[in-house]
Amino acid sequence: AVVIIVALYFIISALITYVASEYDVTNMRVLIKHGLVLRTSHEIFLEKIEAVDVHQGMLGRLFNFGIVSIKGTGGSMDRTLNVFQPIEFKRIVQQEIETLFKTYKGGATSGTP
Repeated sequence: AVVIIVALYFIISALITYVASEYDVTNMRVLIKHGLVLRTSHEIFLEKIEAVDVHQGMLGRLFNFGIVSIKGTGGSMDRTLNVFQPIEFKRIVQQEIETLFKTYKGGATSGTP
């Protein structure tokens, strides 16, 4: 009975985290919002991101969720728990960073042969 109660606690906790969290990637920044009653939001500009790390345990790999850590310049880190499809989230962030830097590079060299 205790095992069932503990399992239900973790399942309900994960569902609440999933429902009460938002992750958005735009062409300029990553927005992370958490909370059901109290809301916390973080944003980090793509040009300030140094690394995006994903950690998935056995259950995370099985059910496709994991921990995503975004490391910014100056040592800042936003860590988000239980992100659904974390590898896809990382791919999208990296793709947007690459597009942003191609735009910067293209704009800086457009007048040269």
